[in-house]
Amino acid sequence: MRQSRNRLVTMAASVAALGLAITGGASALAQEQEASPAAVFDPRTIIPAHVHAGTCGDLGDIAFPLDEAGYGLPVPVGPEVRPGTTPAAVEAALFPTAGVNPAAVGVTAITATLDQLLDTPHAVTAYRGMEGAEAETQIACGAVGGYRTGDDLVFGLQERNGSAYVGTAWLHDNRDGTTTVSLFLASGLREDAATAAVVRSGEAVPAAGGVDVSAATNQDVALAVAGSVFGAEELVLREGGTTTLRVANGDDLAYRLRIGDLVTSTPIVAGGVTQIHFTTPTDAVYKGQLLHADEDRVLDALRVVVRKDIDAGAA
Repeated sequence: MRQSRNRLVTMAASVAALGLAITGGASALAQEQEASPAAVFDPRTIIPAHVHAGTCGDLGDIAFPLDEAGYGLPVPVGPEVRPGTTPAAVEAALFPTAGVNPAAVGVTAITATLDQLLDTPHAVTAYRGMEGAEAETQIACGAVGGYRTGDDLVFGLQERNGSAYVGTAWLHDNRDGTTTVSLFLASGLREDAATAAVVRSGEAVPAAGGVDVSAATNQDVALAVAGSVFGAEELVLREGGTTTLRVANGDDLAYRLRIGDLVTSTPIVAGGVTQIHFTTPTDAVYKGQLLHADEDRVLDALRVVVRKDIDAGAA
């Protein structure tokens, strides 16, 4: 048991070092990029979080503010497209490696013991952007509780408001009246073909025009959005089976997508990659529209061409 606790403490120190590295990297990056308007450190990669009194279903006041969780990724800022910002740059920054889900990390020492946090209901909650700690801006929440191992307690954070973010909180009592809260958050971890879920799927074969079409019957295609416009004028799909459309959104706005009569039920998340699963329509040309997330307002359009006889790599 002592060895297990030692390993946990060692990991906590490593996590704390990682948090410092992320913070330092963000500061250095901001200084470097002040001279260039091409890209800045994107505040959308910073996720505010707090320890609240109460439960996720009935949150009370903020008991302990936490340091923001961050990816430490430099990505172009939207919706205004800055010089040098392209949909390809957005795609590369937000989805750097196929099949990998980057996690945001935040580490904070708060002035409370683990016993004090467990004596009355508390919850760890993460929020969208810098819009304030309101119920409608929650992206993930977890009640402080579960299985305690000595000075350590680990529990999960559930998705809130359809954000597709889930997480883990690790609380370590430092035995000096403080507790270190290590927060890990990631999106794209669930797969739900029945709805327009935010997931990440398998490898695809690159095709011309920024569209990926796999060699299998089911296809995985990619599309970028920046400055409230699509990164392509045409999207080519193979008829039959299902399609996974991976949309990299470089803006700080959420969108919905309409292809023919299909309208996504889950928003295209701001500053992230949303994958939408749907049954591929029949051989025809459809109108694809980019919609505002909260209103039926068309922001941009493209042609969606469905063909029976396209080869992998053709667009």
